[in-house]
Amino acid sequence: MSLSRYTDCMKPILRTTAAAFLCAVLAAFPVPARAVGPEPVRMTADNLSDRSVLYADNELPCPVSLALTFIRIDNYLAPASATLSVVVPASSRRVRVAELVVRDNTAKSAFEYRYSWFEGDPSTARHAPAEPYLPPFAHGAKFRIMQGFDGAFSHSGVDRFAVDFDMPVGTPVHAARSGIVIRIKEDSDRGGPTPDSRPDGNFLEIMHDDGTFAEYVHFRKDGVLVAPGDRVIRGGLLGFSGNTGYSSSPHLHFAVMLPTSADGLSSVPFRFAGRDSAAVDPEQGRWYLSVHPGLPAVSVVLGESLRDADYAGYSGKAAPAEAPSIRTETVDDTVVVFFENGMTRDREVELSFTLTNMVSGKANPLSFKAPAGASVFVAILNPVDPALAYAWRASYTYR
Repeated sequence: MSLSRYTDCMKPILRTTAAAFLCAVLAAFPVPARAVGPEPVRMTADNLSDRSVLYADNELPCPVSLALTFIRIDNYLAPASATLSVVVPASSRRVRVAELVVRDNTAKSAFEYRYSWFEGDPSTARHAPAEPYLPPFAHGAKFRIMQGFDGAFSHSGVDRFAVDFDMPVGTPVHAARSGIVIRIKEDSDRGGPTPDSRPDGNFLEIMHDDGTFAEYVHFRKDGVLVAPGDRVIRGGLLGFSGNTGYSSSPHLHFAVMLPTSADGLSSVPFRFAGRDSAAVDPEQGRWYLSVHPGLPAVSVVLGESLRDADYAGYSGKAAPAEAPSIRTETVDDTVVVFFENGMTRDREVELSFTLTNMVSGKANPLSFKAPAGASVFVAILNPVDPALAYAWRASYTYR
């Protein structure tokens, strides 16, 4: 007698519900993207009888690039340019930016200006990491990228090279690279799926030795454990993830920003360190394991690294049953398939897979013997593109 059975499974399309949040204070010198307490970069003016001198104060522990534009100048000699650009050093006061000389001391004088700024010095900053970035979470932890580079939901423009890790609120966040803490915000407990929630996002900015900046966004309220000016090391604990700001599901947004003369702070491509410290590209839908140098080896397995050889010699028992069945184990998005023969007789099995966006590590279809009372390893199924929907079905006959 020959009987037929089938089993199937489907994964829905991954819907990115997180919104990436731009950490640049200015991009191409627009209005600052978010308010974080008192303005850390300010302009002042000394108005003398024959001239006015403008100064900049910078409270941040990093240089900033400042653009000053005059929108009205009455009874002053015209400056060489209507817009002046200057790099204001870290933690500095009264840095001279411009001087306006009065034309006629007997007449009234007036001027108006606006200014904008962004972190960093484009003339010296270069993205030159000595090693790949650590996935920004604890040693031995793994998480999936829910939105990657050029993500359709929100990773575009100057923020195109960013990633969002799907992670629960309260997950420890660790430094992907060493540097100096520049700015933090942790006073918000609000978040939502609309752009008007952006100012509520808690965040942390770190400047690296090459002049680039890392942004970590959506921390929980009071969830940042470091302060501006602190030096943090690669792998060091920074705080705890959350769901604040423009976000409809808990996650961590991470990007590396390079100061540029054209666009202000603009994201740049980067790579993560894999299990063996070799560089791997960030890809939407994939899982990443963080392995910190100098710490004990981890036994955590990434599903995509599983191979048929890992189950060579597998021997398991099946629960008594009147008919065989399929059992699966899921590791990340990898499906490991077993055939459970809980009957009292050996069975000859013919099995085939119907796969959508998946690939099997074994021939398809395949034939095998299932001893009485035994659990038999069948195959490993992996998504071809983990960012897309996948499905599988196993059909089998036995005699």
